[in-house]
Amino acid sequence: MTGKITELDETIIPTEVDLFEVVQTPTSPVNKKITLANIRKLTAIPNSDHTVSGTICVFNANETHNFGDVCYIGSDGQTHLIDADAIANMSGICMCADESISADADGNYLLLGFARNDTWNWTVGGLIYGTVTGTSGNTLSQTAPTGTDDVVQIMGIATHADRMYFNPQLVQVEHT
Repeated sequence: MTGKITELDETIIPTEVDLFEVVQTPTSPVNKKITLANIRKLTAIPNSDHTVSGTICVFNANETHNFGDVCYIGSDGQTHLIDADAIANMSGICMCADESISADADGNYLLLGFARNDTWNWTVGGLIYGTVTGTSGNTLSQTAPTGTDDVVQIMGIATHADRMYFNPQLVQVEHT
């Protein structure tokens, strides 16, 4: 078959789909219709502190996570805080997008996109790495780990002093 598509066939690709948009309200998340034209538009400037714009997924937390905590998926299927001291505790893949998620509770996690935290003080344009701290509130730094057996994983880049593009890289380097 040759030719070109001249109009959208809504039986193949609908023009509207049901998606979740994370809104920091007591009823979050809120169901909201979003058109395909807008689905690819992220904002690099989330509108307030502790907000994200990007691809969100719901996971179950192994321990309490706070906004901005980067996590890996453990063998139990839960999210765990990253810790660059050992390769077994790295492979950061998501960032807590809720104000707080309690242990054994479901919550929203950013997989790819922009995050804003007004307490961050990034150097704009600098890379952001996972840390060796492994505690809530301390999973990101602009200083790469350097110790023996430490793991270097780029988590994103600073787009502003209090914003970052979160794009965790799956290729990691382990110091020996």
